[in-house]
Amino acid sequence: MERRDDYIYFLRLFAGYEYTPSPHAVPFEYQSAEAPELRRLRQELHVDEISGDGSQWDRLLRLNHWVHTTLRYDGSSMNPEPRETLHILTVCRTEERGVNCRMLATVLNELCLSLGWKSRFVSCMPVGEDFMDNHVVTTVYIEEWKKWVFVDPTWDAYVEDSHGQVLSLEELRAAYITGQLLRVSDGINLNGEPGSGEAYLAYMAKNVFRFAVNLRSEYGAESKPEITQYWLHPLAYRPTNEVRVKKVGKHLLRRVYVSDPVFFWDNGLVPVVTAKAVTGVRWDVAGIAFCAFSRFRGCTAVSLEIRPARIEYAEALSRLMGQLTGHEVSPQTMEERIAFALNSSVDSLYVCHNAHEVLGVLGFRIRENLEESSRYGEISVIVVDKKARRRGIGRFLMDFAERLAMEEGCIGTWLVSGFGRKEEAHRFYQDLGYQITGYRFVKKFGGND
Repeated sequence: MERRDDYIYFLRLFAGYEYTPSPHAVPFEYQSAEAPELRRLRQELHVDEISGDGSQWDRLLRLNHWVHTTLRYDGSSMNPEPRETLHILTVCRTEERGVNCRMLATVLNELCLSLGWKSRFVSCMPVGEDFMDNHVVTTVYIEEWKKWVFVDPTWDAYVEDSHGQVLSLEELRAAYITGQLLRVSDGINLNGEPGSGEAYLAYMAKNVFRFAVNLRSEYGAESKPEITQYWLHPLAYRPTNEVRVKKVGKHLLRRVYVSDPVFFWDNGLVPVVTAKAVTGVRWDVAGIAFCAFSRFRGCTAVSLEIRPARIEYAEALSRLMGQLTGHEVSPQTMEERIAFALNSSVDSLYVCHNAHEVLGVLGFRIRENLEESSRYGEISVIVVDKKARRRGIGRFLMDFAERLAMEEGCIGTWLVSGFGRKEEAHRFYQDLGYQITGYRFVKKFGGND
């Protein structure tokens, strides 16, 4: 069993990114399916027959399984040259040998490119620069979901969160950091030997500290005379915003180190994870932001962050609270409420925003339950801007509230939702596992209408 807690400790220690645009960043490129070598690959291997019918995700799973069962994994093998799918398959067949995870991911990537999919293989690496083991997987942009996912042809696997959302690599990294529950797909195995989902998650916890990807995703990408790679390093990890060039065999390798996940993940939904302080493996959760779940209809490429509300957010929050209550809430009133939350020992107020504007607000407080000698986290307010709804932001805020409650030792979370919001809001809460447990009885005194 891998030392999962040790690896997660380092992920949390280096949780965030600098988000500094690199002067060396240029757009990633994906070879057209009309390229002669990809057309040949598609025809000779009958890629359309292998992938079959159905959704892009279903077809991707068939391709992943085909690569997994066609090529044997051998981590100690030398990489065939050139590193091209048809040559790799020929070498493995004639020499009766296997290949490493990099070659498996390369083959799957080229099959996906031949179908016109946006795809690339990604090197997943641990914290230490002088490492002996890392892993390589294939990432594919699923058009229907408007997001990246990763699949692993070595293990015939992928990873979901507790809500059944298939994860990208960056979402997986954020899930480790924020303590989300994860599930590995059924049937995980290595060369036919059944594997353990728990062991796989421990192994991947080691290998999602930093990442590397080629600038151009194409047939035989790593057999070209010159290769440009981008390496994504977290906050305070060096080098960043630096270019290093060296000769590797017959290739001139240019490594560009960046700390900007928005650029690196190339328009996939990027979860932001920041922290004001880390002590051991315990978080000061006031600065954590979770990944938004991007399978929801209308989800767009966006970087989100949750942070404590400050006075300067008063105008934006007055607009959001007006949407919730149906009547005007003045910025002055919101300034008073923000000041109250900042000075309260039990009440907190958070904003969710992207690079341009505030998109949501969350109120949270701790409730002591005397009859059970327990405590709950109460979601006192939750609002998503009406123009940004159905993009996963509400779920994003709810996950954050649940994590706050867990950090405070609560046994659960609860909220109050009015009858007037029954059709949409109540269904949303129930989909997240919340149950209706009773009624709230209210008596207003005179003069408090």
